[in-house]
Formats: sequence, C-alpha cells, structure tokens
Amino acid sequence: MPTIKPIKRKELIYCLQQLNFKGPYSGGKHQFMVKGIRNKEQETREKTLLGTLS
Repeated sequence: MPTIKPIKRKELIYCLQQLNFKGPYSGGKHQFMVKGIRNKEQETREKTLLGTLS
C-alpha cells in the first residue's frame, strides 16, 4: 500500500485547480476552494440546448 506523504500548500492548490476547483477564497478563519461554480453563460447555453430538444 502506498504511503501518504505531506505536500506543499501551493502544490495542493495547483492540483485542485487542475481538477476544476476555483479559489482559494477567504472565508472565516480558513480559505476554501469550490468545485462546480456555474456562471450565467453556462446557464444560458444549457437553457438553449434544452429548448431545442423539446
């Protein structure tokens, strides 16, 4: 079984960003990252696609 070793914070953030996480954002005592932020352009595109399928 592979051992888990510590990694640097910058390396962790870089890896999470490669997995489409956004951030880090400040919040309370800790920073956090979010996956799956939707913007207006994506919502408009999906509504258009759903409208054409109906």
